Amino acid sequence: MRAEGFEVLIVTGDRDSFQLVSEHTTVLCPTRRRPGSPSGR
Repeated sequence: MRAEGFEVLIVTGDRDSFQLVSEHTTVLCPTRRRPGSPSGR
């Protein structure tokens, strides 16, 4: 089933979700930042 005219934005920490990327589907995978760490790691 596919809805016409919709853009989908998925925000998740699960990198397996990148399999869902398509012309109308975007996946954002936010990172966790530690306080005081410029690189976030």
